[in-house]
Amino acid sequence: MQFTVQIINYLTAAYLEICLDSLLAAAKGYDVEIVVSDNNSGDPDYPALASKYSNIAFETNEINLGFGAAHNELAKKATGDYLVILNPDIIVPETFFQKLLLTIETNPEFGAIGCRMINGSGTFLKESKRGIPTIWNSFCYFSKLSLLFGKSKVFAGYHVGWIPERALSVVPVLSGACMVLSKSTYLNEGGFDERFFMYGEDIELSERLLERGYKNYYQGGLTVLHYKGRSSAQKAESIKYFYNAIWVYWKIRLGISKDGIKTSKFKGVSGSKESILSRQKEEDQKRGANKQIEIGTDMGYAQVIEYIETNKDSGIVLTKMGCSWALSPTGKLPKFGEN
Repeated sequence: MQFTVQIINYLTAAYLEICLDSLLAAAKGYDVEIVVSDNNSGDPDYPALASKYSNIAFETNEINLGFGAAHNELAKKATGDYLVILNPDIIVPETFFQKLLLTIETNPEFGAIGCRMINGSGTFLKESKRGIPTIWNSFCYFSKLSLLFGKSKVFAGYHVGWIPERALSVVPVLSGACMVLSKSTYLNEGGFDERFFMYGEDIELSERLLERGYKNYYQGGLTVLHYKGRSSAQKAESIKYFYNAIWVYWKIRLGISKDGIKTSKFKGVSGSKESILSRQKEEDQKRGANKQIEIGTDMGYAQVIEYIETNKDSGIVLTKMGCSWALSPTGKLPKFGEN
């Protein structure tokens, strides 16, 4: 088995569906295992989605393990030589595995590989490539100095702004939304640090790989579409996780936190699944759609990604075999399986 794609679902079945379809299109001609694990979200659409794909493994955790711990569990059972850590709200092009394999073969010293991400309105996501979040880099980022001097090696270190977004380059930190590692490296180095519940674990793992002598490669020649934030469920809760991840990160870096798993004080999402889905629906209804594209007839997945970026068009609807998706930074208009 060449690749095992690992996806953690949390109330994102509607987005997960098109993610899986794009993966299956990209997997043609390659030996790919796809495994999805629901983090005890109670997603009402998850069972129906699981029954739709006989060639994809679906699991459900008894509790919400958190992002890193859930991926660690999947990695132990993976059969692929390479692990693809992927968010459920991502669309990949048909060339996804082809370009990953080429990058792997030409850079055998790699620790992890990341790719170029754009959001649903075609905007490049700077977190696709990042530097070490030192106090100085973080200050420049939060004070907006990195925006004023976007390509400066002094002020733009948070997102290594001097590295072109379409380049193939070694970078310090990659995003866990789309990260590729060899299974042996991942397991030998301990996988994600489970002291992080959500956010921050990709930074810590990237740094750990650097310390072990590996190189992390940013592949700017491979672009995926990342809705962004759909697997985070609630904005307020996500903010708490984000700042808690910063606290855990600095405790580890300063040698304060050397205890076992899960020092995070935030365990799970506070809102009910009904409130989370209601919030998603409200956000989605704020956005309209003005163009319909049939996948496979009008465009392939790679063409859709290119179209979104070229036209900066966040008001299109993708359709395939009776299912529809509204492409925007936040959304899908119909529920899973609706026309």
